[in-house]
Amino acid sequence: MVAIAASHPLAGQDMAPIALQALAGEAFVLQPQTLGCGLSEHIALLTGKAGFTPQIAQESSETATTLALVAAHLGVSIVPSTYRSIRPNGVHFRTLSGQGGQSCILAAVRRNETDACVQTFVDLLHQQQRQEATLLAASGIHINADSSDR
Repeated sequence: MVAIAASHPLAGQDMAPIALQALAGEAFVLQPQTLGCGLSEHIALLTGKAGFTPQIAQESSETATTLALVAAHLGVSIVPSTYRSIRPNGVHFRTLSGQGGQSCILAAVRRNETDACVQTFVDLLHQQQRQEATLLAASGIHINADSSDR
């Protein structure tokens, strides 16, 4: 998912997915590599395949700060699609076109797990998965939202 200032020319009213190459000349606001979550590495891989290295204008380890910097026109950002649910003022979200624009987050749970907190967490993951699949389908992207049995 690409976060773009609402008044940025790429934000537009078009909800169609955007090609990563369209961001080649843009400044970026990204998470620092030191967070160790893999997002920076994933973005570097995606942009490298698209033929460019992102020009990082600012690093931010906080979601709210990243989106505020995007809204302030410091750059665009590639963020997890869950950021869309925050609905910050001044930020428009576009999905990335192509299969490389999506990544998987996996969760492993013991097959016979009985802890109520774990079950609640797994239920929330499934709910989020269904919501994301619905949002992506509305943008013309269809993913396999199938999950293995518990």
